[in-house]
Amino acid sequence: MTYRILSQSLWPLADAVKKYLRDDRGLSPIKIEKEIAQDVPRPILHALAVDRGIVCVDFLEDSCFGPNVQTFVTTCKSRQLPVRLYIGYPEGSEKVSFGRDLRCARELGVGVISISSRGSITVISEPISLVLSDVRPQDAKEFPPKYRGDLNQALQTYLQGNPVKGCLVIYEMIEALTRRIAKKLHTQKLIAPWQSKAPKLETGSWFNIADTIYKNLDFKKAPDLTQPLWAQVIAITKPRNEAGHEPKTIAERVKRDKELRTRFETAGDLLRNLVEATQNWGV
Repeated sequence: MTYRILSQSLWPLADAVKKYLRDDRGLSPIKIEKEIAQDVPRPILHALAVDRGIVCVDFLEDSCFGPNVQTFVTTCKSRQLPVRLYIGYPEGSEKVSFGRDLRCARELGVGVISISSRGSITVISEPISLVLSDVRPQDAKEFPPKYRGDLNQALQTYLQGNPVKGCLVIYEMIEALTRRIAKKLHTQKLIAPWQSKAPKLETGSWFNIADTIYKNLDFKKAPDLTQPLWAQVIAITKPRNEAGHEPKTIAERVKRDKELRTRFETAGDLLRNLVEATQNWGV
């Protein structure tokens, strides 16, 4: 199929990217200048990925950002489309404002690729699914240093298209902190059932440990903790143990990502509250 929207000078670039998406990314079929949804600007190339995300590619003569890119991103976000957008441009054609344009693209979650005259592809930055990009992250700098690396890993994993694993990283941080809190309470003999024989605090069921604390702790003796806060810990053990299902349709993908976005934000808030409540406990 010939291109009708794309400038003829960019046809070789589009052909090179189409080959790259097929051979290196395993995407097929790749559609040319077809709509992805009603009233959404047509990308030059797009394909449906295995995870039901929509991979789109548009092209510019000498940059990686512009008003049309902004319009496309805004429209996809408003429609909650799980789009990952790349902007391709000819290698060596960068205009003076390219550095600024690259920052703008990255801030919006847009990926950038350059294409040489020989058709070789260089991925400058990967895109973020636009359904996921509006997540509210925790500011890692506001946590003690030992949490910052994992928090940043969780966010980057989430944004790079694996929200299930991103959520899992924070769940695991909460679980580890729960176990450290349990050890502290056991050492202080504040949990009656544990005074004679403590459970396996390293390997025992997270839910059972959290539930025992909730039912047996005299919260007046541990005033930094509260029953409502600990009830949230118990509640979050369920999504921690749920496997992320693979969406079968775009609609399922959008629904799942919305749920995961809420879970990611809720888990981050709970971790912050637990860290603040136990900041003087040495855990």
